[in-house]
Amino acid sequence: MKTQADVSNFELSFEIAQVQIQRSNWLKSNFLTSKTWRFDPNNPESKGDILSDGKRPPRADSMLPAFATSMIFIRGLKLKFANSVSVGESLQTTANGGGALSFGPFFLGGSAKKTTSEARREFHSDSQGISVDGLQCIGFNCHLLPVCPDPNPTITNWV
Repeated sequence: MKTQADVSNFELSFEIAQVQIQRSNWLKSNFLTSKTWRFDPNNPESKGDILSDGKRPPRADSMLPAFATSMIFIRGLKLKFANSVSVGESLQTTANGGGALSFGPFFLGGSAKKTTSEARREFHSDSQGISVDGLQCIGFNCHLLPVCPDPNPTITNWV
């Protein structure tokens, strides 16, 4: 189904917050980048393993090229379209199938069901646009690791 929308007076609004992820006791990034460790080259389970190759994009087999340092949340999402009678009606019809509906990083609605849990998000639509009241995560800030492990070549007596 094709939807027509007048975007000449498009408006997007939301509240945004960034929440820091604290790992004070269990993840020490200094350890990850230290030159005093390596995977055991004689262990067949870890031979050739790397956390990060330091490249962007990372090698496909990098185990931990980055880790999240904060999450970005929004709430009160509003997308307004001037004179777009068909937008609300079309989205209401299309989204009732239980799938997900998104606009860029913003999740507008849908539902998912597993045997033990169910998740449902609803949007409200009218002739002026769409609104989503709930809180949603739209992204992460990540710390990109350099080459890791990158052992000091002068260390010869590994434990």
